[in-house]
Amino acid sequence: MNKLLGFVYLVTDSYSFKIGKTNGSIKSRIFGLQTGNANKITEVKKISTSDVNAVEWFLHRKYKRFRKSGEWFKFNDERLKSVISFFEKIINSQILQKKINTQYKNFRIQQGVISRKHRFKKANKKCY
Repeated sequence: MNKLLGFVYLVTDSYSFKIGKTNGSIKSRIFGLQTGNANKITEVKKISTSDVNAVEWFLHRKYKRFRKSGEWFKFNDERLKSVISFFEKIINSQILQKKINTQYKNFRIQQGVISRKHRFKKANKKCY
């Protein structure tokens, strides 16, 4: 499974919040998003991580009931504080990051993204 180094970010256009990922700079990503949005987009929080796919997937699932459209979410002030706090927990906890990565890997296995052959090869490598 390919891990992608980069950032998972929370940005806002003052009405909605986007949880996204980038392996480049967040400033560049905001610039790209800004071209399709009349409202000024600003960074709220970011997570530097060794597996942006896993962390973004986890956050999208965790907050799916607040999803407005695509990767855009609607949070009231209380919920936003909770989301920012959870970003902080991920930043400060290697154990939580490992749990997220494990859940993501298991999800991908269930979806058939990671083949049985790949898992078998990996398991055998650990035995030697």
